[in-house]
Amino acid sequence: MQVRKALKILACLAVLAASLLFVQIALAQNFGLNEVGNEIALVEGDPRVIAARIVRVALGFLGVVALGIVLYGGFVWMTSGGNEEKISTAKKILTNGLIGLVIILMAFGITQYVLNTLMAALTGAGGEGGPSGRPLFSRTEGSLGNGIVESHYPPRGGTGIARNTKIIITFKEPMALDSIIEGYDIHDPANPGDDTLGGVLVTSATIFPLKSENIRIYQSLQGEYGTPPTPGAPQPPNFLQPSAVNVTFTDDHQNFVFDPVEYLGSPTENIWYTTSLKPEIKKADGSDAFTDAFSDGYAWDFEVSTIVDVTPPKVESVIPGRDTTNARNILVQVNFNEAMDPTTVAGKTTRGFNKIEVLATNSAGIATPVAGTWAIGNQYKTIEFTTDLLCGTNSCGGDVFCLPSDAGVRVTVKAAELGTTPPEAEMPYTGATDVVGNSLDGNRNGEADGPTADNYLWNFRTNDEIDLIPPRIELPLVPGAGESDVPLDAPVEIQFSKQMSVTSFSSENIILDDNERAACAVWFTLGGEGTNADGTIPSPKPPDWTPVKHKAIIYHGDFIESTEAPTPAPICADEAVVDEQLVRYFPRATHRIKDIYQNCFYEPVGPAGGTSCTVAGGAGCTWDIE
Repeated sequence: MQVRKALKILACLAVLAASLLFVQIALAQNFGLNEVGNEIALVEGDPRVIAARIVRVALGFLGVVALGIVLYGGFVWMTSGGNEEKISTAKKILTNGLIGLVIILMAFGITQYVLNTLMAALTGAGGEGGPSGRPLFSRTEGSLGNGIVESHYPPRGGTGIARNTKIIITFKEPMALDSIIEGYDIHDPANPGDDTLGGVLVTSATIFPLKSENIRIYQSLQGEYGTPPTPGAPQPPNFLQPSAVNVTFTDDHQNFVFDPVEYLGSPTENIWYTTSLKPEIKKADGSDAFTDAFSDGYAWDFEVSTIVDVTPPKVESVIPGRDTTNARNILVQVNFNEAMDPTTVAGKTTRGFNKIEVLATNSAGIATPVAGTWAIGNQYKTIEFTTDLLCGTNSCGGDVFCLPSDAGVRVTVKAAELGTTPPEAEMPYTGATDVVGNSLDGNRNGEADGPTADNYLWNFRTNDEIDLIPPRIELPLVPGAGESDVPLDAPVEIQFSKQMSVTSFSSENIILDDNERAACAVWFTLGGEGTNADGTIPSPKPPDWTPVKHKAIIYHGDFIESTEAPTPAPICADEAVVDEQLVRYFPRATHRIKDIYQNCFYEPVGPAGGTSCTVAGGAGCTWDIE
């Protein structure tokens, strides 16, 4: 009887021990002997973080000891032979061992929380294991939206990111290639044909290496540098080296794609990564990209999962709708169900971009390619085509471009040639791919079949009319003017009266201002969603669904919570706000926003400028229509 009871207890302990052992092995991969040097060596040199890391490593070793005690207790019981004294001893060993394990696991959790908080406070980036959940104000945050950075992928604090992901950065202005690509020499800026890489003339087959001096990709836990092999020796880099990352870019030199040669992360555990853009990055005109309050550059964290993405992307909706007749100044809009590689879906046809084809057929049945530009927006999920044919001006005096009149138009989004492991496409890409390099699933059968089976195409017609009706904002706004207790992380939404040009939803056209210092600026980035007539978004979206209207969405860092203390409180990580205690935000929709017919947001209808709304904690936001 005693043996059976012991076997049952031991079986339960074995399951517990196995799970704890698995956890311990995972921890040991990051916190074992071979990592101790990295764990306790911190570039910033803050003794609080060093002490926390030492404690965490020590707790890992204690966990191994406690697990050994539990197993030893089970062994004593199994070999007791029914001896009551030995069974009693075994019970005591097991009880003490389990109590020790519980205490160690609790201590480890507390230590991890403390370390995350310290790392977030000291670096301005997400703590080890990810963002801490509080707004992380630093001089490397506000560059997204307020500075030179328009958007990026993976997003800030993104989780569940595939191991085969690429890292994408979109700048607001053309950038200097030699500050992003290692060994790039522009020579004559007016003659791109004489550019060289390492002294060799650049061709279509050139593989561009990352300039890791200016753009660094590394595991957040390890930091940018490791422990010197000997005291006084240079610190070895932990960030990916030039040959480990291939760089591609769009012809406007604003979208850059960084493709790690090896998969990021691990097949057994989630790992946080940091991408850091250094202040030495330059614009195409040679001036500094990061200036003034954002002169320290920009950095963000994201968590890489254990999964490799093998799902091909699909087209979710299009404008103009299939087999419809439209005013000739309409843009062509394609919305995908996931983020796409901008180098495969954006570019000028006059500069050789041919991965998407627009053909216009006249009354005589003659089809000719339509020249124009494909732009990308909405967090890399929407592309829009504007022709080169100038046909008028809008109500703001801006240019309007048109498709041929009274024509039949066919748009073909090409699938890429497949590589050896479909759905992954073969490089260099010949068609549309997502952010991991999977080719388009144009026929929506769940597989990537390559061209021409997976080319996505549809037809529509134009008439000889031009739509010059400007869009308007529809109430209510979110958050609404005068609304109180709005969550600090609530997105800001603006519903429009028409189908909109989603690529015009940029941080230069929709702005999130505040009444504080630039160093305290909250990061923000723009997205757009198609809606039904009542403003709702269908879920799931049916195939070939055409949105009736659009809403703009401002994604942002947590609003700064106002203080009612009698003395000013430090709100930002690097300085105190000395002149304001009530923080107000001013979302601004400018006339540069356009609808799908290129009409500007003119004489806007919306809440009066200066009307404020309060958010949770007493902070305020104001709608200011420009």
